[in-house]
Amino acid sequence: MNALLLYQVAHWLSQWRLRWLLRLLEDANIRLTGCRLSSSSHIGPGTILKSGGKGVIIEGGAWIGKSVTMGMDVHITAQPERPGVLVIENGVTLGWGVRV
Repeated sequence: MNALLLYQVAHWLSQWRLRWLLRLLEDANIRLTGCRLSSSSHIGPGTILKSGGKGVIIEGGAWIGKSVTMGMDVHITAQPERPGVLVIENGVTLGWGVRV
């Protein structure tokens, strides 16, 4: 199962305010891939989650640019009440265990 595919569907659903289905997809993403990707975050195209995204957590209103590569156990935590404050630019590589 692809963590980014489940994220994209959940992100699309967040625009339509289908919260129950949104939570179901976010929970499925955690259980199936070991990756927690908040639908309120923006993850750009071309992003790669190494090792299937095991342990990757992206919370809040984080903005992840295009072609970002993330290793295992990367935690990116932003404040959802201030979306767009935490920005990871295009083409960045985040190694194993990075905390932002």
